[in-house]
Amino acid sequence: KKYELEIKRSDERYKMLIDSASDAIFIMDVCGNFLQTNSKGYLMLGYSLEELMKMSISNVIPEEDLLYEPLKLDNVETGKSFFSERRLKCKDGNIIYVEASLTMLPENSIQAILRDTSERRKAQEELVKSQRNYKNLIEYSPDGIFIHDDKGNVVFANPAALKIMGISTLEELI
Repeated sequence: KKYELEIKRSDERYKMLIDSASDAIFIMDVCGNFLQTNSKGYLMLGYSLEELMKMSISNVIPEEDLLYEPLKLDNVETGKSFFSERRLKCKDGNIIYVEASLTMLPENSIQAILRDTSERRKAQEELVKSQRNYKNLIEYSPDGIFIHDDKGNVVFANPAALKIMGISTLEELI
């Protein structure tokens, strides 16, 4: 009885740990069929737990991605983690970006821990776009723009500034 009670408590702690994780955690068989997930997993993809348990990982990866980068679950070796970045298709058709860490478990199943990186990816794309716009604004401005360091040395001059100074390169100014 005491042993059974201890196993039950251990199982309850394990389930609480998994469900409170901020990342989606999936357990799959070696073919990629979902066997278990925490609430973050099915909520992230927009499915109910029952729907997701009838599916496999290949059902939530866009078909074109599977063509160009097929699943290679056999790359997951016991004791070693395999890291990957993927796009996943949610029930509503939206695409999310995830980082996935896959590990073979002792009972010949695969644990996948997925982190949704869609917002971070969007922020990175916005930053690149903003930097490109800033660069274009500076480069194509009809006004001369100089940037100098804290000692007063010119470290940048846009083409209009060079033209105003009658030079063709920044090195000529220095």
